[in-house]
Amino acid sequence: MDPACRPAYDSHVTDSTANRSARGQLAAGWLAVVAALVALSTVCRGQETPSPAHPTRPPDAESDRSTPRETTVRHHRPPDLRTDPEGERRLIEAAGKGFRIRRTSHFAIAYDVPRSTLARLLTRVEGTYHKVHRFCAVRDIPLSVSGTKLEVTFCDDWQTYVARAGQCRFDAAGTYGYYCQRCGRSVFYNIEHAPGVARLREQADAAKRNLEQIEDVLNHLPPQTDRVRLRRSSGESFTVTVPQAYQELDIARGQLRRSEIELNRTVEQLNQSVIQHEVAHHVLFSGGVHARGADNPYWLLEGLAMQFETPPTRPRRTPTSVNVRRLDDFRQAHKEGILLTLKHLISNNRAFQENAPIRRISYAQAWSLVYYLSRKQSDQFAAYVRALANRRPGVSIAVEHEQREFDRFFGPLDGSFVRRWEKQILSLPHRTGEVRQRRR
Repeated sequence: MDPACRPAYDSHVTDSTANRSARGQLAAGWLAVVAALVALSTVCRGQETPSPAHPTRPPDAESDRSTPRETTVRHHRPPDLRTDPEGERRLIEAAGKGFRIRRTSHFAIAYDVPRSTLARLLTRVEGTYHKVHRFCAVRDIPLSVSGTKLEVTFCDDWQTYVARAGQCRFDAAGTYGYYCQRCGRSVFYNIEHAPGVARLREQADAAKRNLEQIEDVLNHLPPQTDRVRLRRSSGESFTVTVPQAYQELDIARGQLRRSEIELNRTVEQLNQSVIQHEVAHHVLFSGGVHARGADNPYWLLEGLAMQFETPPTRPRRTPTSVNVRRLDDFRQAHKEGILLTLKHLISNNRAFQENAPIRRISYAQAWSLVYYLSRKQSDQFAAYVRALANRRPGVSIAVEHEQREFDRFFGPLDGSFVRRWEKQILSLPHRTGEVRQRRR
């Protein structure tokens, strides 16, 4: 694959990084878009057409607390980007027949998905843009997105999505989205059609039909009826007393509620780990935080994008929060004693390559390392990111140089550093019950 076209280091569901479909298994989570729709309704108004810095606080000081600068940034709305008619023409041409353009404040989106689906996607991409903007502003990381809207394609048809991926020389098998550095576009497949989502939707529909059938029987009971005949969702009929029928009604309501929760959680998790993840890559590359076509360390690229795989937040909240799925993976690997050494993680991009056995662990550690450094050594982290943004495209970086650069900004990766990092990550709030339910 052309390195310049590498698709934002797309992820695998079975490795808890969810841009590729799991084999008969999907982690849970769903689209909490109602609040986002309200918060971003003014943002997503669309038009439709056919050397390191010195620390200013002790290294172990927590930096999540609001500062005057952070409060100001949260109230600052990123400026709108200009419309580029010629760029939109090329976007539509690349997308193919049947696509239309929808504009938001910061994106030009070619789509053929249903409008109801598109509406939810608009809040997702704009919300991620705002999150990245606030994160970089609060941490003094320069983000300078070009003056024209970022280009995105949403495909409702699988073959169309595969064809678009082929244009970027990207193997789309099992994926739902990617960002292409070479063409500077994000492309997504409608995850409503994903096998795991479709299976859960069928289960929810069957549970709803079962509930409606029981309700219909009980609503039309003749007087003095003492026994009723019901039918299970499998088609099997059975006879019960009237009190037992009402018990079956309660059971059916519970089954429907659980099915809908599982469906909603699954869709939300996929939206976070596919759309938000890849849009974060898109904004960070377009804004110059990462140098397109340069030799960038994957732990930083992926670790930073994973900061934005979290639910939408209110405008006055911090731009990122704890990524519960990645934290769960980290804690599990730590418990089993199979964490990678940080020197290996930092200097070896192969840990993040497709089908690598340690892929899930490397992603969790990358998330945790960026989370730790961006809060505990925020000045050094910003200086490090700024330094890497100046790397030249096509210039290979030696492993030894990658290690020296890290040590230069953050100090040696000795036992003391590792203990501080592990202690901080393991002390984060951990909602075990929620995560385990999502992984059934």
